[in-house]
Amino acid sequence: MELPERSAGIRALRTRVLREALVVALVTVLFAAASVRWDLPRLLGGPADDVVLVLAFSHLLMMVFGKRRSDELKAEAVSRRAAEQELRHRARHDSLTGLLNRSALVEEVEAAVAGALAGGPAPAVVLVDLDRFKEVNDTLGHDVGDMLLRSVARRLAGELRGDTVLARLGGDEFALLLPGCDADGAARAAERALRAIRRPFPLDGLILEVDGSCGVAVDGPAADLLRHADVAMYAAKADRLGVAVYRPSIDAGAPGRLNLFGELRRAIRDGELLVHYQPRVAVAGGRVLGVEALVRWQHPERGLVPPSEFVPLAEQTGLIRPLTEAVLDQALAACRQWRDAGLELTVGVNLSARSLLDAGLADQVAEQLRRHGLPPACLELEITETRR
Repeated sequence: MELPERSAGIRALRTRVLREALVVALVTVLFAAASVRWDLPRLLGGPADDVVLVLAFSHLLMMVFGKRRSDELKAEAVSRRAAEQELRHRARHDSLTGLLNRSALVEEVEAAVAGALAGGPAPAVVLVDLDRFKEVNDTLGHDVGDMLLRSVARRLAGELRGDTVLARLGGDEFALLLPGCDADGAARAAERALRAIRRPFPLDGLILEVDGSCGVAVDGPAADLLRHADVAMYAAKADRLGVAVYRPSIDAGAPGRLNLFGELRRAIRDGELLVHYQPRVAVAGGRVLGVEALVRWQHPERGLVPPSEFVPLAEQTGLIRPLTEAVLDQALAACRQWRDAGLELTVGVNLSARSLLDAGLADQVAEQLRRHGLPPACLELEITETRR
């Protein structure tokens, strides 16, 4: 079955050819009638008869129309080749930064590994992830975030050696493919990349300072290189190392962390988190003044997962906002029930320091209070900092 665009193009071409053929036939008939009517061969003073003259005229018309059609077909072929080249470019390049995209990088890594197996130099892969980029988007908007990503791409391209392949994998993650590079050389390249992105970025009247984390992997099949670099990058981010080189010992917990992330996301979505309440009692008189909300995760297989395990994970993976929203919702619902029962208690909720960078935090809290019909005075927010 033909594509609609192709079918429409063929029909349009057929229509134009038929129309021009009818014009040629009509004009030829008129010329033949004029030739007989006025005896054009005699007037032209040549030896040709009417038939030869009509055929010559018809051929001339076909040459004129044929030349125009040839020019149109050549222009169409040029346009089609340009469109195909544009499609091939888009298929391999990131539309925002112009760098290679993930699929193109995979092809480059596979080619580099194949060359190494054939006796060429072994490649190294470095993944670069911007720290807290989501906060830039949430606070300043996606337009500023896009400008930052383009600036990071230009700066990285200007800082790296000429044979380095630079790609954007998506979001705030970039990748470097370093042909013929050992672990020490790749780590030095990663440090150069970090120094580059740590320099301030002047954007739209603002001066932004960002940081990043890099994971380095050398040797191994193409798929393992990318995965190992990813594991090393997350290790660098979790331990705030800046740069981490992959080694098998840091890979042991990676599948578990990934699985825990998926389970935490489902637990938040499906309402599996529990909020316990610790009373705050006045020393004089023993009166209960309020309660502090403490989130707990009763995992169906792991048992009670302490906040020290899943709150830092939520901070690192962007789940801290839905986690905070879930805790606020449960705490304020309980506060509403207590007040309906005549207990004028305040409820305290701990917020991650990351939440302070969320431009929508105030609106989120105000909406929760409005929905539960509670005054702001009933809620106390305490900022806590995760320690490592």
